[in-house]
Amino acid sequence: MRRRVLVSVGCALIAATVPAAPAYAHGVQGRADTPVPISVFIYAAGAVIVVSFAALALGWSKPRWSALPWRPAPSPLQVVLSAPVVWTGRILVLAATVFVLAAAAFGSTTLNSNIAPLTIFVVWWVGLVPLSVLFGNVWRELNPWATVARWIGAQPRAATPYPAAWGLWPAALLMLGVAWCELVYPTAASPRLIAALGVGYSIFTVAGMRRYGTDAWLDRAEVFSVYTGLMAKLSPWEVRDRVLGWRAPLIGVTRVEPQPGLVAFVVALLAAVSFDGLSGTDFWAARDVAATERIIETGLDPFWSGIVVATLGLLLVFAFAFAAFLIASTVAAGFTSDDDGGTAGGLAETFAHSLVPIAASASASTTSRRATGASSSAPRRSLRRPNERVPCRRP
Repeated sequence: MRRRVLVSVGCALIAATVPAAPAYAHGVQGRADTPVPISVFIYAAGAVIVVSFAALALGWSKPRWSALPWRPAPSPLQVVLSAPVVWTGRILVLAATVFVLAAAAFGSTTLNSNIAPLTIFVVWWVGLVPLSVLFGNVWRELNPWATVARWIGAQPRAATPYPAAWGLWPAALLMLGVAWCELVYPTAASPRLIAALGVGYSIFTVAGMRRYGTDAWLDRAEVFSVYTGLMAKLSPWEVRDRVLGWRAPLIGVTRVEPQPGLVAFVVALLAAVSFDGLSGTDFWAARDVAATERIIETGLDPFWSGIVVATLGLLLVFAFAFAAFLIASTVAAGFTSDDDGGTAGGLAETFAHSLVPIAASASASTTSRRATGASSSAPRRSLRRPNERVPCRRP
């Protein structure tokens, strides 16, 4: 008991102090100019973390929900997994994807006159989290790229096995790429850019499924399926052997399989949300302007100077969060015996699932704020004209 308390409090103290810098990204209404000093929010959040860890260590030492059995849903509900229903959904999602890409490629280039930015940045991206948490991994089942791959002959398991050493690293790198496009590149909502990226990603994904199999690629490399798959672990719905059933909510996240790249993927989710909030603060704006001006003085175009600064900011937030989690794992490993095989890397992979609920709640709060508070259909750092040149990106 004493060792468990020490480990919990130690990890909590590290979590409360190390990631304090990006913590102020989540002020009231997404702003930092609140009547209460921002330091109060930081220390209050740290105190909540310490108290929460200590309370869990002292008061909840055994699993409470893991003993609850999975139960199959009533027969009438099983129809949602029938071939006609599933394939109807797949065809509709594929048709919607083609329509959105066509609108991006051939429709109006005016931001609010094209359906593509609104559909992708608000309807689809905002809806993925609640859809997965409430109803399970629906996106994996209806994935439009998997539908195309199946039509051209891709098998669930291909002759060429997916390299085990890759793990979730492809999805983690792609998640950082998605975050970069959304949060760093100023014209991410340009319809023509959306079309080019959509077609390029479609070719890449279908080719990967054809080579390594649809199941392996969906579970490890297709970034949106990996994302929704982790969020679906929180859902009370679970499919076993093509049978729909109920389980205790949240318990599925404890069954996330440790594998290479898992920590990087979950941290990439948190880093994207943290940088999204951080880049909207006065703290970041002041440093953004100063750093961009220094780069402009070297002769680089102002437009690209701002992109360089924001890229470094996103990577630094990712590295900061990744290092904080590894440090906490190292401290925890110090309290385990050698017989337990407790290494920092091993513990980091084992407990990476504990960050999934945090990532889900942070993503939900950010996307809902964007959906309800933004007057445009695109991310707030993507509202510039395609040819506009600016010395820096102000929130």
